[in-house]
Amino acid sequence: MNKAGVCILSLIIVFALLQCSGRKTINMEEPPSQTSVRINLANGTYQEGIIVTGDEKKLVYVNAESHRVDTLDSFNITSIVESEYDYDFYGNVIPKSEINQHKSYKNTFLYGAGGLVLGTAVGFGAFVAVLAADSNQVAAANLVMAGFGIAGAAVFGMMGHSSDVENAVEKAREARYKEEQKQMIEEKKKLEELKKQKDELKKKQGKQ
Repeated sequence: MNKAGVCILSLIIVFALLQCSGRKTINMEEPPSQTSVRINLANGTYQEGIIVTGDEKKLVYVNAESHRVDTLDSFNITSIVESEYDYDFYGNVIPKSEINQHKSYKNTFLYGAGGLVLGTAVGFGAFVAVLAADSNQVAAANLVMAGFGIAGAAVFGMMGHSSDVENAVEKAREARYKEEQKQMIEEKKKLEELKKQKDELKKKQGKQ
């Protein structure tokens, strides 16, 4: 049973490592909006950007190169995977430092604590089983229980961390969008003021 516990613990650790590696493949039939992606094309090239919408026939996204909304037919796409970059609504890369300004560790700690409790509970079962097989294996039983607790905290903690990062990216996008809208409004006011000044100048010149 001690060996079995070690094997199970190893599997949990392997799963945790897999959570950290590789890019997630996106469902081409129902691609989630506002996802930063790399779009692998049938001609061997690829495009980067952020998804607007899509279905089994086409994909609408903001191209990170042109910063414009583009459309691709599904038969031209071989696969869609998450990008290593995070893009705003205009297809601009959001630096990690900017994302970190909006990041909290709330879910990391909550998920990690939950994983610790769950892992320890499972480990307690293994603890009892080890002692039932050999009452002298107290140290080994404690090690197995602690191992399950740590593994549970690590796996769930990483899930919580991923959630915290996603939330931070969304907040960074929203902050950029609001700032862009603010600048557009200010620019519009300036143009209106210039137009007003020109109109007043024309009236004065007309009177002369």
